[in-house]
Parts: sequence; structure tokens; C-alpha cells
Amino acid sequence: MSIEKRSLKGQIRLILKMMQILAEKELNFKQLAEELAVQERTVSKYAELLYDLGFADIEIQGPNKIVKLTEKGRCIVKCLD
Repeated sequence: MSIEKRSLKGQIRLILKMMQILAEKELNFKQLAEELAVQERTVSKYAELLYDLGFADIEIQGPNKIVKLTEKGRCIVKCLD
């Protein structure tokens, strides 16, 4: 789900969670997305968030799959189950 499609309350909650993790662990955005994916048990929505922020050509590993961001969007590279 794109960040624009979230409710205002959902957007604020996501931003606060991201800020908390960045402050506690001093992560870059790719590491942040991976940390959120593990905590929330989903990698796809954080891959989409990074894509919305302009990131491409990176892989993000979540708890159950690896998602690759390309200039054309995201794709699942490998399921880990």
C-alpha cells in the first residue's frame, strides 16, 4: 500500500515508528525497511514505501521473502518459507 493511500493517522503512526527505529539503531533507509519488515511481518508494504521515496535497484529481505525494487516497481525474488 502506497503511503498516499494510508489514512492520516496511519501515515503518522508509520512515520513515528520509522523515526523511533532510526533513532535507536542508526540505520539507513534500506536497513530501516528490513527492520520494519521483520517487526511487522511483511516486507511488501515497506518495499512499496521505499519505491515511493525514489529508491530502486535494491533488495530487501523480510521474514518470509526477498523483494527487489527496480525502476519499474517491485518483484518478489525469493520466498523463504
